[in-house]
Amino acid sequence: MKKNTKIIIVVLVVIVVVLPLLGFVMLKVFVLPPSSQQVCEKVRDLMVEQYKEEMGGDSEQADQLVLEIFGSVDDCVEEEEKSRENKGLLDVRKEGKCILAADKFDDLEKCDAR
Repeated sequence: MKKNTKIIIVVLVVIVVVLPLLGFVMLKVFVLPPSSQQVCEKVRDLMVEQYKEEMGGDSEQADQLVLEIFGSVDDCVEEEEKSRENKGLLDVRKEGKCILAADKFDDLEKCDAR
């Protein structure tokens, strides 16, 4: 095979395979917000930890209280999806990234994008 043919094949592979893959990764990392599922699970986990602390480490009781107050993660995801319809992509992304970075339930107060 000629040298020029090999170069053309490499360039085509880069154009057809590598660039779209890189674009997808860039989109996922730098543009798209965290999923509603991720956000709801994080909020729920932070609530459980908060109540567990307040209840002296009783995680079963904390889980039950959070289920009563918070509901299921599926219900949260449904509400989160509705809420996202009224926000811009950048606001949803900023709020979602903030929620995922929170260490304590009280940290969520600074995440409201409205």
